[in-house]
Order: sequence, then C-alpha cells, then structure tokens
Amino acid sequence: MGPMHFVEWRAEELLPAAWANQGAARVFNPGLLADGDGYLLAYRVVLPDGARRIGLCRLDTRFHVIAGTGVAWSDHHPQGEWFADPRLYRLDGRIYLHWNSGWGDEPNRQYLQEFNERNLLPTGTPRELMLDGPRQPIEKNWMFFGGPAGRGIYFPRPLRFLRCDWPATVYRLESAGISQLPDGQTWDDGGYEAQYGPLRGGAPPVPDGDGYWCVAHSLTYAPEGYRYMAAVFRFRDDGVVTHRPRAPLPLPNPYRCRRQFHRLNPYAGEVIYPCGMARAEDGWAVSYGINDERCAVAIMTDQELISAVEGVAR
Repeated sequence: MGPMHFVEWRAEELLPAAWANQGAARVFNPGLLADGDGYLLAYRVVLPDGARRIGLCRLDTRFHVIAGTGVAWSDHHPQGEWFADPRLYRLDGRIYLHWNSGWGDEPNRQYLQEFNERNLLPTGTPRELMLDGPRQPIEKNWMFFGGPAGRGIYFPRPLRFLRCDWPATVYRLESAGISQLPDGQTWDDGGYEAQYGPLRGGAPPVPDGDGYWCVAHSLTYAPEGYRYMAAVFRFRDDGVVTHRPRAPLPLPNPYRCRRQFHRLNPYAGEVIYPCGMARAEDGWAVSYGINDERCAVAIMTDQELISAVEGVAR
C-alpha cells in the first residue's frame, strides 16, 4: 500500500478570530462530516492558558479551510472548561457535536449538543449522555452512527453496540438514556490485537452498501512511549464483522515522534488518532490528529481502503 495523499492544516488556518493572537496553539483530533458540497470540521484547541476548547469550521471539496468560517464553539457553551475529542454526527437531518470531559471526572462525562448549520453555533439544550449500566472510569470513544433512533459502538472487539433511547426531540432534552446491548459479537482479528494492542474507538462509522466502515485506533508500547495507530474494519447491520484490519492503516505522519510542544500526555510517543471519516471525491477521507498538536486528513481510493482489510472467515 503506497503513501496516501494527505492534507495538514496549519493552526493559524483553523483558529477562529476570537482565539487568534493568543500565542502558539495546539490544534488536533479533528472530527469530519460531509455537508453539502464540502465538509464540517471540529477540532480540539489548547492555547497557552491550558484550557481545552473546541473549534469548528467549513472545508471545501478539496479540504481547504473556507476563510472566515472558523467558530470558537466552546466559548458559546456553558458546560465547563474541558472539551475533549469532538465527533460530528447527523441525526434526522440535524447535526450534533459529541464530546467528553476528558480526565477531570471519574467516570468522565459524555455530551451531545445540536448546533446551527448556518453559523455553526450551539443551539437547544446540551445533553449529558447517561449509560444504563456499568461504565469504565474514563471513556472517550463512543461512536454514534445512523438510523432514526440512533446507535453507537461501545467497543469494537467484541463489537458491542449502544442503543440510544432518544426521540426526535432529542435536542430539547437535558439528558437521555443509553443502553449497552449485552450480546457483543466476538470476531477473529487475525492476531491484530496481539501485535498492535486492543482496538478502541475512533471515527463514527460510515455506511457503504450493506454495511459500515469504521476506523478505530489501537495502542501498544514502544521505547519512545505508547504508540497510537489507526485500523479499519467493516461490519453489517446485524453486527457481524465482515472485514478485519490486516495491519495498522498507514495514515501519513511525517513527524514520527517529533513535537513542537511538550507532551500533553507524558506517556505518549507517536500518536495517530482518527476522529472522522467521510466519502470524498476520489474515494474516502479520514481525519486524524498527529501527536496531540496537529490536524490532518488522508484521502484514499476505494482500493487503498480495501487493501487495508481482509475478510473474516465465517
């Protein structure tokens, strides 16, 4: 599999006017959503004051930032000062941003917030997502996708779904229950996790034919620190995984472990952190963070995506 075409955005391109000229910024972990003739991008921002923020902007069909569309989204939101790992999600024609409260609480908090498609600002009432059942102390990777009632992935392997019990008026609710379905589908990963570490969450799944593509991440230890990698698998509506990763998805990282800033996570080495996936003009686009300080998108053909997986024997 040869090198993929990729676009890296400069922090200055993505910073909205309200956050410009405040010093060097880390901008990373971008969520991506197709929207009309272009895309929406949501991303983490850490300025010198250390507060965790979320910004949004629009991209054109070639993934260039459309000037003047950047919004300091979290400045318009009352829900605390720690905004982590934004994901974009469309439900019944409305667009939502899903994020979590990072490492501050145990268990940490998950939120879903509708926003206005014209000005990209929050609207309605923010909702904390309440899981019906036991939770891990820190959770950052619930992946919502499709269907009028809403569904999500709690774990990639075994593939465990969430059922999102919210009505069409979800944007008016302060909270809504989420049930973890008990019968997770165990599937043969062909030895991937033994070599590269357990699969964890990543980008919201994207439909394709009779199934969904899902880009997750895994991490394993390396001498320079934990190495985060992307991996792709495919599953059907009934939860059967049809394709497993051959190896980590080779999203470009010209920096390896090099950084501009000190490490936000002192235990992390090279970090490739997928957060969004969408259909692109030439195939597929996967947005991802690099080393907790950069934003990029890789554009691959259908064949490049298919080359990253192999069929799961039934």
